[in-house]
Amino acid sequence: MTDNQDTEKYLLDKINNGEDLNDSELTLLVTTFKYTERTIEIEGSYETIATIAKLSNRYFYLEWEFGTDSYDREKSYTFFEQPVEVHLEIRTEEHERWVDSYGQVLL
Repeated sequence: MTDNQDTEKYLLDKINNGEDLNDSELTLLVTTFKYTERTIEIEGSYETIATIAKLSNRYFYLEWEFGTDSYDREKSYTFFEQPVEVHLEIRTEEHERWVDSYGQVLL
């Protein structure tokens, strides 16, 4: 297995076992396994971003904040929740949306 495959399996195992991912694991999820993302809001030097990450053949939604500290120029990732499993609904060729298991549209 490659490092990415090992990491993917590790993250999926934690999610399947109902364990929370820590900030380092969430950062891996939104950087290494990003499938698509959209900026929701920009405020100063911070962006709120919605990401769909792909692990194996499963997709997970996560909103998070990315910013650069103006004092020391350090990039920061801030997470407020755990990833939610979603699936893609295609209504027409131009219209697709990501929904959770309750049917709530997330992106």
